[in-house]
Amino acid sequence: MKPRTDHLDVIEKQQIATLAATGKSQRAIARATGRDPRTVARVLKDPGVLDEKAKIEDRLASRFEQLTVAVLDSVSEDDLSKASLQAKVTSAAIMTDKVRLLRGQTTSNVGLMVRLVREACESGELPPCPVITDGGKTLIDVDAEETSDL
Repeated sequence: MKPRTDHLDVIEKQQIATLAATGKSQRAIARATGRDPRTVARVLKDPGVLDEKAKIEDRLASRFEQLTVAVLDSVSEDDLSKASLQAKVTSAAIMTDKVRLLRGQTTSNVGLMVRLVREACESGELPPCPVITDGGKTLIDVDAEETSDL
C-alpha cells in the first residue's frame, strides 16, 4: 500500500473511476491501485470521480449497445437454420443485460427477450428452443414473472 501521505493525482482518480465503471469491487480496485480500500471508498464518493464514472459507464453502455445491434444484424436467413444462432441470441441477450446494468436500469425485463425467442421457436421461425433452467426454474417460468412489470 502507498503511504497515506501520498495524495492521489488526477490519473489515479481516473483509474479508480474506470475500474469502478467496469464493475470492479472497491477491494479489487484497492489491490489494482495499491491503495487502501478506505481510500478507494473515499475517492468513489467524490462528485468529480462519480461524474467521471458515470461518463465511462455511459460510453461502455453505448459500445455494448452497438455490439448488440451488430450481432443481431449479422443474423441472416441462413443463420436461422444453424445451431450457432443460439449462441448469437445468447450473446445479444448478455450484451443487452450489460447495457441495462451500466445504465442503472433493471434487467428483469430481459425476460421479454426470452419470451420473444420462445414465441419465435414455437412459431417455427427459429429451431426448437432448448429448456434452460435458472435456479431451478425454467426460463419460461421466469419469463412470466419478469415480464409482468412491462
